[in-house]
Amino acid sequence: MDRRSVIVGLALSLIAPQRSSAQQAPAKIPRVGILDPGDTEKTRIWDAFRGGLRDLGYVAGRNIILEFRLANGDYSLFPQLMAELVNLPVEVIVAGTRAVDSASGPVPVVVPTLFDPVGQGLASSLSRPGGNITGFTLMSAELDAKRLGLLKSAFPQISAVTARSMCRASWLCVRCGQTSLAGPTR
Repeated sequence: MDRRSVIVGLALSLIAPQRSSAQQAPAKIPRVGILDPGDTEKTRIWDAFRGGLRDLGYVAGRNIILEFRLANGDYSLFPQLMAELVNLPVEVIVAGTRAVDSASGPVPVVVPTLFDPVGQGLASSLSRPGGNITGFTLMSAELDAKRLGLLKSAFPQISAVTARSMCRASWLCVRCGQTSLAGPTR
């Protein structure tokens, strides 16, 4: 299963109608809010997202509504755009990490890539994140320590591991420092 299918599946599981034995009202068309820092919804990422929805039987404008809010590169607009989406209302919001700093209230937020949710204050821990934010992370000091431990278990003779990185982003520099603190293992 590819990453796109998992992300789309997560988003759709949050908005899928619940079955009930009682008589049901006409089906409500789910509305997905999308908060993007860019200036267009016509990107490869969102085309792939729409393709994943189509693979699952959802067609934008027919049986699902996609509400885009674009920041045009102005991150200071995120709180206002997030409030717009919450007030529509939408069933779920798909957003980038920088956008989720803005309050979404009770609306679940799917973040396709969380770099360090614990370090950013978006989750209390990876095992019990709490809150209404979900997504994937491969970049966490907690996971780096686990990876180093697994490497040491697989190759007990290893005494040192070197990792190369170009620390252009502040979160990456912090992560590199935390990873070095995770070793040495004996």
